[in-house]
Amino acid sequence: LQQYRTAAEGSQPDAFGKTLFPCVFRDEETFYVMQITPSIHYCMGGVRFNEHSQVLQGTHSDTVIPGLFAAGEVTGGLHGMNRLAGNSLLECVVFGRRAGIAAAASRPSSERGSFLPGLTGLTGLTGLAGLAGTV
Repeated sequence: LQQYRTAAEGSQPDAFGKTLFPCVFRDEETFYVMQITPSIHYCMGGVRFNEHSQVLQGTHSDTVIPGLFAAGEVTGGLHGMNRLAGNSLLECVVFGRRAGIAAAASRPSSERGSFLPGLTGLTGLTGLAGLAGTV
């Protein structure tokens, strides 16, 4: 602690080359040490998808893979290589809901049950805009 404090005060250079000292500890203070290991906080990149959360074939294709929907971490996010802090959970909620609605709408009308009111009679993705609040 003494070596850290003298380096923070500028009396001597830090042994590890540190130049910024946001905290200076006093001998009478209690502090805790923990080991920090690398981890993945957020995945930049993932499968490509459209506004209906349908997964697209390949890097440069707008062709939809029928019946495959994505939301959350598997997509790598809507922002690609520049994630905006705090948007991850919102993306999961928004695109998770869109994926669910689109997946339900992609089923033949004979297979749709009463568990999704308002979807009966829809074909493909037409009419999804009017479904807000129905699921």
